[in-house]
Amino acid sequence: MELSLDTTAYLNGEGTATQQELFQRAADRIVERWQSRYPNDTEPGELEAGIRDELVGAAMYCLGDATIEDLAASEQQARMGLEVSVDRLTGALIAADIDGLSKAELTRKTGLVRTTIYNRLGE
Repeated sequence: MELSLDTTAYLNGEGTATQQELFQRAADRIVERWQSRYPNDTEPGELEAGIRDELVGAAMYCLGDATIEDLAASEQQARMGLEVSVDRLTGALIAADIDGLSKAELTRKTGLVRTTIYNRLGE
């Protein structure tokens, strides 16, 4: 499958010729990486959505708007936030289980699969 992206939109006309060339090379590699991961994906729109944030990150780096350290710190902060959210939901699941909500109801209310519910409840 051939995927065509208008990469100029990510730089919005900004950057030196060197920065633009670096971004284009990064964009080509990002697209190639995603296409090799999902070779049977027949919906280009889905691929485009999947690579959008990677292209934004590449653009930020190429234009000097963010460093690798900045983006790594952002990811670490997001991971810590996710851990807090998981822990809070787990605590609520335990309390709801004690309160009498069924596993099926917990599954329905949270969208988590039943095995995750059991795992979070320590069962």
